[in-house]
Amino acid sequence: MNDDCLIGRQGDLVAQQVADSMVVLDVETGALYQLNPTAALIWAAIEIPLSLGAIVEKMARRFDAELPMIRRDVVAMLELLADEGIVSIT
Repeated sequence: MNDDCLIGRQGDLVAQQVADSMVVLDVETGALYQLNPTAALIWAAIEIPLSLGAIVEKMARRFDAELPMIRRDVVAMLELLADEGIVSIT
């Protein structure tokens, strides 16, 4: 996955903030996902489709960690969400 990839939400989804995490319901399948605080921030960032590079930059401004580590973690989360069919990567 390169930094120019466009990441967006996919499907008929309803999301609700619960404390510092997020719960996402796929209305079509009935699947329910609970996102931890970091995943919730990524989810919020892709309300409007955004490049991977821009998402990583947003997370880098939020967390005190090395950029390669942040990128690795963001990519891992996005791949999991894409595997579930609730995120598109183009």
